[in-house]
Amino acid sequence: MESKIMAAPKPNEEEIAAVEDLRKCIFQFTELAIVRCVIELGIPDFIETRPNGTVTLAELSSASGCSPDFLHRIMRFLTHRGIFKVVGIDGGDSSIVYAHTPFSRLLTKDRMAPLVLFFSSPELVNSKLSFSKVLASNKTETNAFKAVHGVDFGTYMVANPSFNELVAKSMSCLGGSNISSVIEHYPAAFEGIGCLVDVGGSDGTALRKLVKAYPSIVRAINFDLPQVVALSPGGDDRIERIGGDMFVEVPRGDAILLMSVLHDWSDEVCVKILKNCKKSIPKETGKVIIVEIVVDHGNLKNTFEGFHLGLDMEMLALSFNGKERNAKQWGDLLKSAGFSKHTIKYIPAPVSVIEAYP
Repeated sequence: MESKIMAAPKPNEEEIAAVEDLRKCIFQFTELAIVRCVIELGIPDFIETRPNGTVTLAELSSASGCSPDFLHRIMRFLTHRGIFKVVGIDGGDSSIVYAHTPFSRLLTKDRMAPLVLFFSSPELVNSKLSFSKVLASNKTETNAFKAVHGVDFGTYMVANPSFNELVAKSMSCLGGSNISSVIEHYPAAFEGIGCLVDVGGSDGTALRKLVKAYPSIVRAINFDLPQVVALSPGGDDRIERIGGDMFVEVPRGDAILLMSVLHDWSDEVCVKILKNCKKSIPKETGKVIIVEIVVDHGNLKNTFEGFHLGLDMEMLALSFNGKERNAKQWGDLLKSAGFSKHTIKYIPAPVSVIEAYP
């Protein structure tokens, strides 16, 4: 009887890769939820306070009040993903020793924890879960946030002080990181400015960094909604807090900073904001400094493209026709607002610096 050995079919490498990518996609939300969990439990901050920067599972369990078995499984998940690291094992699970990685150190409350808590908040998560319903409605005057919560993002903030505080802290986080990148990689943007107005300055984090880096700034104005600037701490005589409405009038200054403001709004609204800013700077020497994402981020596009496009989805959820823009779209906005010229400075950071001149 003749027998024949059949060769195993050659695996389809593209299909194998696709399955693995799908698995990663499925558990991305789980990863964010677990990162949020350890922030809420105070684990990153507890490790940060340790004299030698290490902690056993037993110590973590005692400090957080968590079951050691459950906590072991949480930390195993996170160390597998490189978010924390294991630096020693002496005996059983309770003697596993953990330490920070550069990633987990960012999860402390004075670094990027507020940003994680904001983007993983029930308000934002539930909004994004309604994407399909909102998009299928084909209505331009609504968004996912309003569809879920019944009011727009700004109105919800006013009615919910704890959420308003979370937003302020997260924007302070993001703004502080972005302005530090600008100071480091493009210091010329703010050189020689005497009076700087930060429109949408939130709690004043950016201005505090700027007045420290630039002695020439003798007066800085943190301009935002009254309930927002009310959360801004004092401590620097050069920084003045003014509550108001950028759609009506903007305080006068030698230069105006707009950082992560315009992406929240439609083109028509942005033009209105920009025109108000243009009215408030000297015609011959003034400028508007826009620190925002530029989707086609020069030669660095591939480095930040995922972040840019991900944030564009957040804009789709939270805003009415807000979006992340490319270089041409920024140019069209500034031309419509009456600016005579502008430059775009790409830096090794998620944001770029756009300087617009009257």
